[in-house]
Amino acid sequence: GLKDKVKDKLSKIEILIEFLRYVKLTIKIDIRLYERRKKKGEV
Repeated sequence: GLKDKVKDKLSKIEILIEFLRYVKLTIKIDIRLYERRKKKGEV
């Protein structure tokens, strides 16, 4: 298998990728909520 150091690096990269997905989803949700408020004239 892979060396422990390589596994550790991959693990950190996977965590970063998951975090970035979370950030992207959060931004997407925020934009949708803003658009809804805008349509209702709340902005």
